[in-house]
Amino acid sequence: MHPSQVDLLSLCADGDFIHDRDARKHLRGLLREFRDLLTDDAWLGFGVYRRLIENVVLTVVNDAVGGGVSSVDAALCYLDRLGRHLSAQKAHAQLACMNTMRWGMSGFSVFKAMDTLGQSSGHSPDPGAVLEGVKQYWAYLAHVQVRAIVFCLEWLHFELQQLSSRAPEPIELLPVSKHHRHR
Repeated sequence: MHPSQVDLLSLCADGDFIHDRDARKHLRGLLREFRDLLTDDAWLGFGVYRRLIENVVLTVVNDAVGGGVSSVDAALCYLDRLGRHLSAQKAHAQLACMNTMRWGMSGFSVFKAMDTLGQSSGHSPDPGAVLEGVKQYWAYLAHVQVRAIVFCLEWLHFELQQLSSRAPEPIELLPVSKHHRHR
């Protein structure tokens, strides 16, 4: 089955877990846009896909914590906080879900960074051959990555809501390290 034939919304309960009606509508629009991009033969670049999926995660995080999350970096801080909490609780199944979602997100950033940096320097290999393969099978790779993320969105929303209700203080936005984001 071609990735464009899969309804991403069906993987996350149609976004019904999102409380804010406008945010729910926005999430649905983002996921439909992502699916539609996978059907388009025109190459738009890794950045377009990365920004879309970051906005999906930002929308979910912002709704889960009751608003006030204005950037992807802030949303990633919430994910980090949840990861630390799950680790401290030794919640291995939940950590596996978090790692699955993080894996999906990191793929978009890694491919974007490879494409942006483009050529080898010094002793680093030339990513050209890898990038050509990635571009050739992009619809499938992107679908697997986005599926890993979307599958965990309802869970993420629930866990962040629970964590926010236990510790209602605002999260401190710390500088995001290089391993979190590759622009």
